[in-house]
Amino acid sequence: SFMKHDGKQLTSIQRYHSSDKDNVMALWKLCDLARSNGQSLHDIQACIRTSSSELFVGRSDKMLVGTAMVGCNWAAGWVYYLAVHPEWRLNGIGRRLIHHSEAWAKEQGVLKIWVEISPSHLIARGFYRCLGFENTSSFIMQKFLK
Repeated sequence: SFMKHDGKQLTSIQRYHSSDKDNVMALWKLCDLARSNGQSLHDIQACIRTSSSELFVGRSDKMLVGTAMVGCNWAAGWVYYLAVHPEWRLNGIGRRLIHHSEAWAKEQGVLKIWVEISPSHLIARGFYRCLGFENTSSFIMQKFLK
């Protein structure tokens, strides 16, 4: 089991607000999710500009302790930037953020949700597997548009 239950609880999951920016960026940096050259800020702006994506923040009282960005198209949803403060991990926060993201995606009419995980990140792979995610035969490719 991935749970340690040390009393640290998520008290709310809310939509991102611009006043969350500094705390979100600090969390992503702490969790090694911050992307270079301002890309993370660009991702936040792109997310909040469209109705097909949402950035959720998880709080314990007023402290921001987790995030999940979810977006969808007609075929699938994607979760990005799932982050839980290292001192708050193993308390069900990541699971709650994923379930919240899944519920939002279902409301959008999406039938499946994907996550992208580095093949070497065994802990993340185990976490998602415990939540019912399965390996796919897909291979993801990218191209930067300049």
